[in-house]
Amino acid sequence: MSQTAAPAQSPAAAAPSQGTHHFILTLQASLGSGFQVFTTQGTHTPPQAWTRQDFYEQVRSSVVREHPELSRANVLFFDVQPNRL
Repeated sequence: MSQTAAPAQSPAAAAPSQGTHHFILTLQASLGSGFQVFTTQGTHTPPQAWTRQDFYEQVRSSVVREHPELSRANVLFFDVQPNRL
């Protein structure tokens, strides 16, 4: 088995295609006799004045727009961090 590594990019070169922050949100909803667990993650560049709460509300509302059955879901996990190492 061989592996091919992509050429390393400088952070400045990678930044335009990625957001400034990385997030993960996991929700759990009761569906009849079972549960549904839904996790989403990605990157986003929020407006300058946003708070962590603003970020959370935007991500959650985006998920609920796409999956209305998760409107009453419980949050199992949420994290947002600057998108850098």
